Amino acid sequence: MRAEVLSVTGCPHHAAAVERLRDVLASAGLAIEIEEHRVADAAEAEALGLRGSPSVRIDGEDVEPATETPSLCCRVRTEGLDFLPTRGAMVRAIEAATRRREQP
Repeated sequence: MRAEVLSVTGCPHHAAAVERLRDVLASAGLAIEIEEHRVADAAEAEALGLRGSPSVRIDGEDVEPATETPSLCCRVRTEGLDFLPTRGAMVRAIEAATRRREQP
């Protein structure tokens, strides 16, 4: 399983997103290294499909519905009141990735 945190360079919420994802992965019994991507410009945001900062992906899938176009802005959250993807969104993404991997 692949776990990523994408954020713009200097995002004040990057470290907290990594920590939350690390906690969720550990709670799921997964010892996975988190790939951290710091996005420097609009072209890189477009290439990576960054939908706001910070964004979390599991197996290449954003843990939140991606309604925004790629950009260097802060992420608008669809769930929760802080600046990070919720634990619930991360758990659901991990569960979905696990189901996909178990399918023949």
